[in-house]
Amino acid sequence: MDNLDAKVHYFDESLIKNSEDIAVITRIEADSFIINVDGVLYSAKKAFSCFIEPIEDDLVHIKYLKNQFYIFAVVERQNPVDEVNIKLPDKTSIKSREKLSFEAASISNISLEYDVVASKMLTAVDNMKIFAKSMYEQSDFKQIKSNQLLKEIADLEQSVIEDLRLIVKSHYNAQAKSINLVSDDDTNINAKSVSIC
Repeated sequence: MDNLDAKVHYFDESLIKNSEDIAVITRIEADSFIINVDGVLYSAKKAFSCFIEPIEDDLVHIKYLKNQFYIFAVVERQNPVDEVNIKLPDKTSIKSREKLSFEAASISNISLEYDVVASKMLTAVDNMKIFAKSMYEQSDFKQIKSNQLLKEIADLEQSVIEDLRLIVKSHYNAQAKSINLVSDDDTNINAKSVSIC
C-alpha cells in the first residue's frame, strides 16, 4: 500500500480537529493500529472495551484521550472475512442472572481444562447414560432372543422336512438320475409289490 511509507504523526494537537471521530485502519504494527484521520496517519491503541479485533481497512470509532488515540469499536468492515475475532482479556467472566443462550450450527470448544457445574445438566447426562445403558441391555437381550428364535425356526424347519420325508400318505414318486439310500439302522420296505427296472 502507498500509505505504508507515509509518516505517522504522534499527537500533534494542532492537527486534531475532534476528540471523537471516525477513522480507517491503514495497517497494524505489533500492538498498535495505524489510523487515517482526515488524511493524516496516527498510532492508536484498542480500548479495553473494544472486543472485536480490528483489521486493515476497518472503519473504526476513535477517541483522543490523554495524548493517545483509542479505538472504541469497529463501525464497518470494508473487507468481509470468514471469521470475526473477539479478543477478551486473559481472565473473563460472563454472568447472567437468568438465562444465557448460544445459538450456532456448530460449536467448537478447545480448552486445556473444562469445568461444568450444573445440576440439571449432570442429571440430564446421567439420565442419558441410564437410558443408553438400558437400550444397550435391551438390544443385547433382544439380539440373544432373536438368535434363539432363529435357531428354533431352523430346528423346526429341519424337523418338518424330516417328518415330510418320512410321512407319505398316498403316492410317492421319486425320479432322479441316481438315488442313494443310506440308513444307520435296518431298512424295511413293506409293500404289495416292488418293481426294480
